[in-house]
Amino acid sequence: MAIAPRTLVVNKRILAEGGYDAENPPYTWDSVAQAVSRLTRWNADRTLIEQSGIQNELTAIGAIHGFIYSNGGEILNADGTAAFNSEEGVEAFTFWSELYRQHLPSSVSRPTFVQGKAAMIAYQNPSVFVTIANNDPDLLKEVAVAPMPITQKRTGVLLFGAPLGITRASQNKDLAWELIKFHFEPKLLSAYNQLQGFIPPTRSALLSDVLRTSPWMNDYMYLAERFGIATWSYQSTVYQMVYGFLNNAATLAYKGEVSPRQALDEAARAWNQVVMESNSSR
Repeated sequence: MAIAPRTLVVNKRILAEGGYDAENPPYTWDSVAQAVSRLTRWNADRTLIEQSGIQNELTAIGAIHGFIYSNGGEILNADGTAAFNSEEGVEAFTFWSELYRQHLPSSVSRPTFVQGKAAMIAYQNPSVFVTIANNDPDLLKEVAVAPMPITQKRTGVLLFGAPLGITRASQNKDLAWELIKFHFEPKLLSAYNQLQGFIPPTRSALLSDVLRTSPWMNDYMYLAERFGIATWSYQSTVYQMVYGFLNNAATLAYKGEVSPRQALDEAARAWNQVVMESNSSR
């Protein structure tokens, strides 16, 4: 039904006011951390963040997945067991959680990117442009897709997808197939993705006039073409369960209740138990 590429989206005005080249924003881990520190602005008594250097909830799964991938890690092994608690995963998760603990404490209210009060939003899909267009069209001229995803050891555009499928156990496969064909009719698919701010997965819908004239869609597709597809993250039951464990881990690490490594190891243990029980029931 839809493809949602995740990359860095920036507010060019805030970057420029902070002394950064808006056309070449920070994209490495170190430069992003420095920019977050430099561009985060507090009120006089440090009880309120008036401008964020970066906006993303710690548990935003696109960011967690993206940082782990950019550091050479994976979410799952080929056999379905957890890979996210590898050394690469722990290093990435530690960077992400510490970035928030240091600069965006959970006890403080933070302004958002779509309000025009955050310099960057990490691993964000094109829907952010639709939200801005619907609520503050003038802000569109200030925001842009970064020329490169946040990277450490490898680059690539992280893609989230929402596929439709038919299970083997379906008793109405023919009717299910007719429903899928209906949803994938080019004009309908194009209209749906335009409304949601996503990229359609078929060539016929992708080449529609509506999508070809969307500047931010073209920017996202350019990034995917230039840097390649990093990895897919399907909106499947499996990944939703994995992300639930990762979200819990992020919350624990963010609150400082456990270390990032402990949080990931516990999430991996819990997930591997699910895999083992699933395999034994077959």
